[in-house]
Order: sequence, then structure tokens, then C-alpha cells
Amino acid sequence: EFDTNYQAEINYFMSKYYSYPVTIKDPDEEIITSWQHPLYTYIYNYIGDTESALKNSDFETAFSKIDYSTFVDYFLIQEISGNGECRHPKSSYMYKDAGGKICAGPVWDFDWGTFSLGEKGFINNQAIWYKELFNSSEFKSALKARWPEVKHVFENIDAFANSIINNIERKSK
Repeated sequence: EFDTNYQAEINYFMSKYYSYPVTIKDPDEEIITSWQHPLYTYIYNYIGDTESALKNSDFETAFSKIDYSTFVDYFLIQEISGNGECRHPKSSYMYKDAGGKICAGPVWDFDWGTFSLGEKGFINNQAIWYKELFNSSEFKSALKARWPEVKHVFENIDAFANSIINNIERKSK
């Protein structure tokens, strides 16, 4: 998790290049018992190597380390909801299965600032690693291609919310 409340946890570090606060949630402190533990070192170096590749616009290496399609979806959800938490960064979860790539998500923490009115344009294109990802034509193309695939879901949010409201009202009577 990238979260400014990182010191509330035991297994945390500041990322090498961007000084993002990283908290290792799993494996937890019962397994990673020190900063010298091989898993701690692996995660620290993996994040550092990913940031180095992004910082140097080495997208071939970066995309060998991250599943950028999950970053596309994560970005769209954060943008549409107006959730600026990942700009701090706060509550920005990522996961990596053994042998896999870093995936953005799950989405989390839609309270502070969510659905705020008044901000125009992108609000998270400078958040976490998005500033660098937007320098990649491959990432931008994936984002442009994904939007028409999911737009209909977001266009129906009002109807979905109203159906939930009606359902709650009906059951509460």
C-alpha cells in the first residue's frame, strides 16, 4: 500500500526514487521480521527497480514489472469517482503475486474528496506513477482503448444508484 500513514505499520519504507511511503501488508510482520529479511529486500528492490525504469522512461522494463492494464482501470475508477487519495498518496493498494507483475488495486477508501465538484480535467495524472505512465504512448493508447469498453458501465451509475436507493426505501417501510 502507498499510504502517508505508513508509520502505523511495522514493514514500511520510502521508495527509492520518489519517496513514496510503501507499507508491506502481506506477508505481514509475523513473517517479515526485520528489514534484512529476504522478502523485505525483494519488495524494496522490486519497487525501486520499477521506479527507476519509469523515471528513465524505460517502459519495456517498467511494463515487464507492472501490469499496466490494471493501472489503466485503476486510473479510470479514480478519475470518474473524483477520488484524489492517490495523489497524497493514501490508500493506494497494489499487489503482486509470486512470479507476477505489480497490479494496481484493489480500489479503496472512497471517502475524503470523492465526487468533489469543481476540479476540471484529470486529477490523478500526476499521482503515484501516473506522471511517468502518461509519458508512454503504449499506456495512453491502452487508456484510450479501454474507455469505450467501460464507458457504458459508468453511464448507468445514476440508474444503478437510484435502484439501490429505491430498494432500501422499499425495505425500510
